[in-house]
Amino acid sequence: MTPELLTVIVGAIGALAGAGGALGGTVVAKNQAREQIAAAQEEQRAAARRGAYVTFLACANVFQSACDELADQMKRWPESREHCERVHVRYMSEWNELVRSRAAVEVEGPAGVAAAARKLGGALGALSHACDSWYARLQSGGRNGTDLTALGSSVWDERLMFAEAARMELGGERLPEMLNAPSSGSTQSAV
Repeated sequence: MTPELLTVIVGAIGALAGAGGALGGTVVAKNQAREQIAAAQEEQRAAARRGAYVTFLACANVFQSACDELADQMKRWPESREHCERVHVRYMSEWNELVRSRAAVEVEGPAGVAAAARKLGGALGALSHACDSWYARLQSGGRNGTDLTALGSSVWDERLMFAEAARMELGGERLPEMLNAPSSGSTQSAV
């Protein structure tokens, strides 16, 4: 083998090794970029789920407070009729917000969290039904109230279950504590 031929062969091997290294580096860089994009996308999805969970819990608290305020006003019927009607409008608005926020959880969250949201929504729905029935009785001339104590306790239990399911799905991440506190009058009974 001549030195020129040996030089050409060694040069060709070096060129192939360099090209192979560059190609390998490109493949590794592309895989790393894909992994970074996938991680960023999962982080965005987790942030969307967390936002949906926090919003739903906040709406649940606000709605339960609206129920409590409506119950307070209904206890004072007929003296509070005008104010009670304004509170009822707010209560209905808060219900609509609650339903919208629950839908976001059911879309963004996995099955376990969506099921916990449905249970909390069901407990709030039972509380809402009791308030609606009481309000309708007052509107038609009735007086008797409804004991909301058991319903308020059920809402509290389901709120805790939902918060725990959300925490576990988010990898144990803590949700804001204020969202886990019961509303001030959530276990009141009617007169």
